[in-house]
Amino acid sequence: MLPRAGCMWLSDPPGISADSCNEKAIAACVGHQLHEPGRPGHRSHVRTAGRPVIGICDSPAGLCRRVARILGVDPATAWFDYAGINHLGWLRGVHVGGDDLLPQLLAEDDALESFEEGKLFGAQWVRTLGAVPNEYLYYYYFTRDAVAAVQSGSSFRGAFLLEQQRAFYADPSLPSWERTRLERETTYMAETRDSERDSCDLDGGGYENVALALMRAIARGDHTTLILNVRNGSVMPGLSADPVVEGPGLVNSKGAPPISTAPLDGHELGLTVTLKAVERAVIDAARTGDREAALRAFAQHPLVDSVTIACQLLDAYVSVHPQLSYLH
Repeated sequence: MLPRAGCMWLSDPPGISADSCNEKAIAACVGHQLHEPGRPGHRSHVRTAGRPVIGICDSPAGLCRRVARILGVDPATAWFDYAGINHLGWLRGVHVGGDDLLPQLLAEDDALESFEEGKLFGAQWVRTLGAVPNEYLYYYYFTRDAVAAVQSGSSFRGAFLLEQQRAFYADPSLPSWERTRLERETTYMAETRDSERDSCDLDGGGYENVALALMRAIARGDHTTLILNVRNGSVMPGLSADPVVEGPGLVNSKGAPPISTAPLDGHELGLTVTLKAVERAVIDAARTGDREAALRAFAQHPLVDSVTIACQLLDAYVSVHPQLSYLH
């Protein structure tokens, strides 16, 4: 597959020789594992692995980069107050030289709606929240709109990607990979837009740039701040110590300890805790085969608005995917 994110086991990189990569980088990353955080398996691995596990996602980095561009600041000089969990976070401040520049952005409709997230949510809603949401929150804030847009489309995203991947692997090459990846990025969340994505919203790379920045900082011992996914501990008040959270971490040769952030507000915390309960139910179902846990995961998800629908979804998944027959 051509996943939106990659999963890399840095402690034992398969198929990579010392002659084809930076030995120091690989050696420095031994003992750290790099995962895509947007799935319960990452949370489960954090609970069971004996070595540090770091999750990466390019969505927060892209949001921060776009906001910095509109504000006319160098992202390297700004402190981004971003907090939440993967695919469910909010940019609540952009601090440069002791000043928070986000209120300046929130006050200007034209500026707010000149970048991807502002266009997606609209200036009024972003200003009402007092923060810029991660793009995936569109499905929570505009659920009916999103469902209607998907249903009115000619095909579903999964079917499109499946066909695209088949075409790529039929004759793989670097040029075809670059074309495939660009097509995937330009059509990403197309159902939420009336026009094509701006080229500037595609600049800066994706997961690979976040992964390389993380590995460079670990290998060289640099002190670099990146938005990462790690075990909460006591970083985000209101959440227990175990859950994986997404926020700034100070990366150096010893790892990526998270940096404490301001508490999530009531709305942010409520949605975060609800999704964490769903994730725990998914993990419990996967580890124990408990069908009731799987049903709880469906029924308690904010995007599933009926226990009846949750039962139908679970039955359909088990029917289509025989590997789920272990649920009892």
